Amino acid sequence: MVIAIQERFFFEHYGLTNHDLEIYLTAALSAGGDYAGRLSGFDTHGSDLVYLATDFGPYLLTLVPGVWWLRRAARARRAFAFGASLPVALAPFLSLTGDAYEIGSILVTRLPPWTGPAARQLLRGDDLWRRISALASATERPLWPLWLGALLAAAAGLAWALLTYGAGAGLAALAGQPALASGGEPAPWKPQPGRSTT
Repeated sequence: MVIAIQERFFFEHYGLTNHDLEIYLTAALSAGGDYAGRLSGFDTHGSDLVYLATDFGPYLLTLVPGVWWLRRAARARRAFAFGASLPVALAPFLSLTGDAYEIGSILVTRLPPWTGPAARQLLRGDDLWRRISALASATERPLWPLWLGALLAAAAGLAWALLTYGAGAGLAALAGQPALASGGEPAPWKPQPGRSTT
């Protein structure tokens, strides 16, 4: 009864019908590409800086609180928090063949051997395996500079991932969570009230 009243109020207040809602949900939930979460159709207006910022934005969570959270959970020996923090803290490494490669490819295609439109088309993208497939079927000759560009883009992506994690580690240390000693640090033992310690 309460749900029906709230639903009716919502539809009357916003002038929606069930048909409108169905159309909006279909449009919002329809597949826009081969991958979930892929940003498509955005326009950088030719700015590589905007392109890089768009790629880097989600990884700000690695900087704060990702690595800090990972270290804090490990020190406290909280398995659920530790597991939940892993994808956030390690996101740059999880994206080595995706966004990290794309960031590297943006940087590499700013260098003179790879600034041409064909090289940009073949090297830039957020899927290293698709870029390799495109290179393998390319008619562009000679191909070796493009393969070298892809290799350098992957290496630049790895360097970016290491630097991003390193920056997160530095910020975590500043926030009171320095690196764990090798072998981990045991959580401090505290006797529980009402429990026998013998």
